[in-house]
Amino acid sequence: SGLAALFDGSMDGLERFEQGEGVAAGLHVVQDEGWNTEAVARRLRFQPVALLQWAWRSRGFIVPADNPKSVSRLADVARLTVVQRQPQAGSQLLLDRLLGEEGIAAGTAGPMARDEREAALAVLDGSADLAFGLEASARQFKLDFVPVCQERFDLIVGRRDWFEPPLQALQAFTRTPAFSQMATTLGGYRIDGIWTPHFNGG
Repeated sequence: SGLAALFDGSMDGLERFEQGEGVAAGLHVVQDEGWNTEAVARRLRFQPVALLQWAWRSRGFIVPADNPKSVSRLADVARLTVVQRQPQAGSQLLLDRLLGEEGIAAGTAGPMARDEREAALAVLDGSADLAFGLEASARQFKLDFVPVCQERFDLIVGRRDWFEPPLQALQAFTRTPAFSQMATTLGGYRIDGIWTPHFNGG
């Protein structure tokens, strides 16, 4: 498609998008009800942008194979070393919110990971007991996974950019059997609602 990607957290992506540094940004920002729309409306309400659904993803605790620390619930985080994500990452915002709602301590701070893959690798190499990550990342490295929630991952796109060749190529690819097969192989993804609009600014 000709699209280059930078992975550095949802809020960083939204800020870069607002500054014109890209044609799209991926978001999974929790809110009181639903996902992403409040963060987008707060910053881009009057801009010619659209928030489009990409996928529902299974998020939870990535733990070593056979789950040696017997992780089964949110409260287990308090006694373990947890991979850290940058403060503006959607996964860190969600974990902090869930722990805060239950009054649970955040656990021992483990290594910093910049993306989902790094988070899973920190568990694989033993530098952390768990990561709050994606089922797909756990599968990739043959780690165990304890589901916590389903999150909606959306793309914010500029309306004009949507009709340019790179995003049109991406859209076309999502209609192919290869794309569906990729989602199935990765695991933990539901793509049946892809491109559903959730916000239309301007």
